[in-house]
Amino acid sequence: MFAVLEKWQKEGFNLEERLKRTKGPFIEIGGPTLGDYDMVDIENLERKLHVSNLCQGAPKIREGGILLEGKVDFQADGRMLPFRDNSLGAMFVSCLGNIKTHPYFKKYYDECLREKIIRDSFRALEQGGLLVWQGCKNQDVEFAENIGFKVLKYSGLSNIPYFYCVFEKQILIKN
Repeated sequence: MFAVLEKWQKEGFNLEERLKRTKGPFIEIGGPTLGDYDMVDIENLERKLHVSNLCQGAPKIREGGILLEGKVDFQADGRMLPFRDNSLGAMFVSCLGNIKTHPYFKKYYDECLREKIIRDSFRALEQGGLLVWQGCKNQDVEFAENIGFKVLKYSGLSNIPYFYCVFEKQILIKN
């Protein structure tokens, strides 16, 4: 079976340019993503990317235990971020699929983890802020759209259930 690349983006959308138009800080949830993001070079962003995780590094399952890779700027739970409402310019997420039933992760596992992170991202992002999600699922997109996000870009392979997506927190127009 051959995999088909499926992709779409809003006409004229450019992620790097759009990130420059945001005002608030950039954070990563569940980082650090050591292999970079496929949609954007996080090493060359206009602003520092503040990396967060529940642990002091990105937990990786290795033979004999867990190894923490990389370093975080702050420890935080993506379901309850320590930021004011409407204060962040962009959020990056890449490894939520790694929360498994391994005993190390058991205390973090939550059936609604992804929805809670999407909901708190919506709360914390400024109007027009971006959620860059590497490892998104169809149900994540549906949930995000239902609470007020708009999809700006989508990219993935037809035979893999995870894909890349960029969401925008809708800008409210006052009359």
